[in-house]
Amino acid sequence: MEEKDVKATEVKATKTTTRKAPAKTTKTAPKEDGELKAKLEQAEREKQEMMEMLKNLQSQVDSMKNQKPQYIIQQQGGSDTPCEIGCRLFCGAVLTSPSGDVEITLKHGEEVEVTVREMNEVFRSQFGYKKMFEKGVLYFVDPEMYDHFKIRNPIDLSEDVIVEHLLDEDYNRMIKYLSTITNDRRDDMVCHTICYNTAMLYSKGKLENWAYANRVNFESYMKVKVDDVVATIKRAKDLLDLN
Repeated sequence: MEEKDVKATEVKATKTTTRKAPAKTTKTAPKEDGELKAKLEQAEREKQEMMEMLKNLQSQVDSMKNQKPQYIIQQQGGSDTPCEIGCRLFCGAVLTSPSGDVEITLKHGEEVEVTVREMNEVFRSQFGYKKMFEKGVLYFVDPEMYDHFKIRNPIDLSEDVIVEHLLDEDYNRMIKYLSTITNDRRDDMVCHTICYNTAMLYSKGKLENWAYANRVNFESYMKVKVDDVVATIKRAKDLLDLN
């Protein structure tokens, strides 16, 4: 009888220990799964937002290409004096005169020589090319050209100026600068240009001394992650043949 009692006790002990083991492993699993799912969903949302920004930029370029002539210019005004213009738009730009006689294609970072007469014709367009020069997404290499074409207070989005503000020791001044040139993030064209050009500067190593606080505040204000923009640029270069 004693042997049977001992065996029965051993069986009960074994059953007790085997019940406790699984309970411990399932307590935190739902929470961890939920956190992982939330992170994946957030990453997917950010990716979709960046791709939407890229599509908007491409749409603007397509609008430039597809605009129809509004009227035929009877007299050729201006002169054949050369001047250089450049582009900071990630997807490039196409400038067309109302008659269609003048078409200027620019890639991102490219500077081309045109004439004053050609620019006079382009500025006759209702597309609003002058506004693009005011915003700094297109620019004249020679600053005197702004006065010639009566473009007042153009924004300077050159690499040196952007780097200077991003590396400002006082990140509050940096945010004030971003707020001013983007009209508190309401100007999509300038926002896109700032985000993409900042990401390219970062990937080229031109922001090596970018303070962590500045980068975090930049990303928070502009609602983007620099690393995500860099990844989007790499994909877009293959997709749109922007190399």
